[in-house]
Amino acid sequence: MAPPEDPDVLDRIASALELKKGTPGHERLMDLAAAAKGRVPQDLLSDEEVAAKLPILFRTLRSKPLSGEQLEKLIDSIRKA
Repeated sequence: MAPPEDPDVLDRIASALELKKGTPGHERLMDLAAAAKGRVPQDLLSDEEVAAKLPILFRTLRSKPLSGEQLEKLIDSIRKA
């Protein structure tokens, strides 16, 4: 089953799961919902600096597979850059 499209519904699901907005659990839920729909999470797209660096991520992912740890490091580097 696909996640709901409506962000308010996702927020209600997060609330039912006692995931407060801004916590890692809430962010993970939103990230998984976006990924299941083949989208980049909205909070990343709304950050102009992060959005501008997404092509770097895409090129890296296409050129060679990364381990989970390597991917986390890459994402962290992009966020900090």
